[in-house]
Amino acid sequence: MRTVVLDDYAALSQAVADAIAATLHRKPDALLLLATGDTPMGAYRELGERHRRARGARCGERHLEEEEGRQHPGSLIRSYRGSRAG
Repeated sequence: MRTVVLDDYAALSQAVADAIAATLHRKPDALLLLATGDTPMGAYRELGERHRRARGARCGERHLEEEEGRQHPGSLIRSYRGSRAG
């Protein structure tokens, strides 16, 4: 894992948006598991703005429920509850 130190939250948001966009450019059908909460919102806003500016760009989504991995034992998808120790 590489550690990157940036000047501020805006720079962090840009860098994260760049990394996500680069991944989707390399692999348009990539499965991204995105974090929730306030911390990643700057990156998500930036990605939304980029998408709006690209007008006509296509994207897709698939929502995975927390328990979905339990229904597919051979899958690499794991639920949060199922992955916790204890």
